[in-house]
Amino acid sequence: MDGATWNVLMPLIKIGKIPNFANIVNKGVFGNFKSTFPPSTGPAWLSMATGKNPGKTGVFDFLTKKGNEFEIKVLSSFDFRKNNTYWDILNIEGYKTYLLNHPLLYPFYKIDGIMVGGMGTPVNTGFVYPAKLEKKLNDISNGYVTSVDWNLPKYHDKEKFVKDLHIFIEKQFSVIKYLLKDDWNLLMHVSSASDFLQHMMWEDWIDEKSEYHQIFISVFEKLDKKIGEVFEYLKDTNIFIVSDHGFGLLKENFNLSKWLLDKGFLKINPKHKSINSLDSLINLIYNKIENTAFKKLLINEKFNLSFLTKKLNIGYPFPPEVNIFESKVIPGYSSAAYGALHIMDSVKDQKNFKKEIILELKKLEKTYGFKIDVYKREEIYSGEKTNQAPDILFKINDHQCNVQSSSLKGEIFSNNLPFKNKSGSHRSEGIFCAYGPDIKEGKEINVQIYDLAPTILHIFDVPIQNDVDGRVLTEIFKENSEFAKRKPRYTKLTHFHKRTEDEKIKEVIKDLKLKKKF
Repeated sequence: MDGATWNVLMPLIKIGKIPNFANIVNKGVFGNFKSTFPPSTGPAWLSMATGKNPGKTGVFDFLTKKGNEFEIKVLSSFDFRKNNTYWDILNIEGYKTYLLNHPLLYPFYKIDGIMVGGMGTPVNTGFVYPAKLEKKLNDISNGYVTSVDWNLPKYHDKEKFVKDLHIFIEKQFSVIKYLLKDDWNLLMHVSSASDFLQHMMWEDWIDEKSEYHQIFISVFEKLDKKIGEVFEYLKDTNIFIVSDHGFGLLKENFNLSKWLLDKGFLKINPKHKSINSLDSLINLIYNKIENTAFKKLLINEKFNLSFLTKKLNIGYPFPPEVNIFESKVIPGYSSAAYGALHIMDSVKDQKNFKKEIILELKKLEKTYGFKIDVYKREEIYSGEKTNQAPDILFKINDHQCNVQSSSLKGEIFSNNLPFKNKSGSHRSEGIFCAYGPDIKEGKEINVQIYDLAPTILHIFDVPIQNDVDGRVLTEIFKENSEFAKRKPRYTKLTHFHKRTEDEKIKEVIKDLKLKKKF
């Protein structure tokens, strides 16, 4: 349940608006689900799927630094495949998995099961693997929809936006209820409506006098009703409800690039004209995109900045007039309310320069009266890919402040956001719920996003990679449960690589037999 937070659910439980969630809390296990830092869509979903922190997956956001060069890295299904997700491991062990509306799993790849596209699936392309299911799912849902783009101008009309969210939820759950009848071992569905709603209408949630307060609540009432309908199909099944991050108010703006420029850390080319640099920057981004499938897609599209921003969810990581060769530090791309800084390789004394930057950032607390938390990358991440992360990361007022890096104009800090249709942003604390015949009742527990993957593998008695950062949540299971009694099993990564190679050999032999060449 994308972006779900107890800051919304608990008040609604108390006033009786979401009875199915109330039942889960009373008769299951619930608590906080700590996300990655940053609590951003890309790294969060990947860490949830693998049990590994971004220092091991190599996904921190959409900007990766290599020496004095930068590349836009489009997160896709390739990142999930190469990091060994729990569903791929279950497939290797002979279990069938259904993934419905999971973000960023495009392009689809062959699995023993089904993939239905979610956020990140391009419009006007197929939305399901295997493709033969598309007509059936379209018929069932009266036209399947993978996402609702809350940035569209038509959604300045909030009533129209909420109405379309209700339709979106109906379409999604009609497909879920159809596929629940299949023979599967694990089914995961991601409901994105909660995320879209809270980004755009958080101010209407916290203001009970807002004319849109009740229609905000109506979306959660709809989700609760649909969850209850799904539960009717799954009375003897263990169920998890989690969110990749939480949510909260977004009301301030810190212009990171302007601050870096004023401090002399960022240099610009005075002769550079932003308007003339658009084509060159677009071409630079295009040439740096690693994913060949997306390159092919771009060739067939009108290639311009608005397309890139909308289609690939990227924008300028920094103002185009910035001279990256003379700058000491470059702001990183940020898809959530946090700041990121890459120190250039040309800086000779990296260690002391990093200390200088951190000290200057901390001084901002006295200057502007906000709270800033600053981290070195090695304080947050661990793993062989940690050196690909920004050198310094920070948040202001617990992600309440937007960190802007795309402009050199305006105030350094203000209470005015640079956009009008967004009042909510991500927080670190998501939700965790477990419910079912093997789950304890009424127990509160606080866990990490890395804990879900090893716990799922343990339920299926499948060995867990020994490099995961999460743990098996044995304390959520009833004492007489098989899952509580059984000890988790761990194995080296090579175990899964060998199994995968064995499967490939079997497929080749099968293909040769069909062609009568074996």
